[in-house]
Amino acid sequence: MLNLVPMIQRGKAPLALTTPFIEEINQKIASLIDRSSKLAAAVLEREVGQHN
Repeated sequence: MLNLVPMIQRGKAPLALTTPFIEEINQKIASLIDRSSKLAAAVLEREVGQHN
């Protein structure tokens, strides 16, 4: 049986992408993407509303 774990290099040590640190970073990235999308939609709505 072969178990593949995605890895990244962090400094000089490899780090598995399944660690709690990486999971926390992924949650922060997802939150940032969500907030950015909401901000972009709000800005677009405001811009369109000003031109009507």
